[in-house]
Amino acid sequence: MKKYTFVIPGTTSSVKHYLPIPDAGKIVGLSAVVNSTQTAGTALVKAGKKGATNALYSANLGTTGANGIGNVAKGAAVSAATQAEVNQIFDSATPIELDIQLVVAGSVGITVLVDEYAVGPKAL
Repeated sequence: MKKYTFVIPGTTSSVKHYLPIPDAGKIVGLSAVVNSTQTAGTALVKAGKKGATNALYSANLGTTGANGIGNVAKGAAVSAATQAEVNQIFDSATPIELDIQLVVAGSVGITVLVDEYAVGPKAL
């Protein structure tokens, strides 16, 4: 299992960021933490394949989720993700797409877990 950690600015509109990872593998988990209080609603960090209909994991940092500065939101597997989306292998040529939307702008610390052996469907 490999862990990749990033700190990315988040805005109040959905912004996609593309992150190449050095070792190939499947996304099997996501966690996120924000440095600004999310005042209401849903603030999401989603990870998955570029252009896919469904993300693979979604972490809710808003008042309906982790709710607060320094509170870690563990990403939940998106049940609507197709098997083809789940089986996607990410690497330096196929980056992970992170879609970040906050209620209040701030920086987001994100850890993506990658199974470099690409064994099994959803590990978490």
